Amino acid sequence: MKWTKQERDFLETARVARLATVGPGGMPHNVPICPLLSGNRFYIGTERATAKVRHVLAHPKVALVFDDYCEDWNHLRGVLVEGEARLVDRTTFRRVRAALYRKFQQYERIAPLGDRGAVVLEVIPQRKVGWGF
Repeated sequence: MKWTKQERDFLETARVARLATVGPGGMPHNVPICPLLSGNRFYIGTERATAKVRHVLAHPKVALVFDDYCEDWNHLRGVLVEGEARLVDRTTFRRVRAALYRKFQQYERIAPLGDRGAVVLEVIPQRKVGWGF
């Protein structure tokens, strides 16, 4: 996936995005997440027992939306990313967890990602649409 410099800067510094997954019977499920962009992939730490993990295991197609809202609509900007998600292996989990803790310093203290109860989802982008850059 090729990002413009402005898109990459926006995505790397994003504090929150929304992850859409497909639930049972095709029902959409959309939740806020704290994203990490590393290379050309996005990483999301979460507890293993969440709906988003169950959904990804059953149906890996996902969408991420990053956006900045402004009352002056001439300054709206965002990126929609469509792709596939999967769980990472334990080595990648530990590397990404450390990077998430660096980006979100409160993570380790308030919502630690334990070796047994947590996982990291990796989103591999396949398509993107950006606006306002």
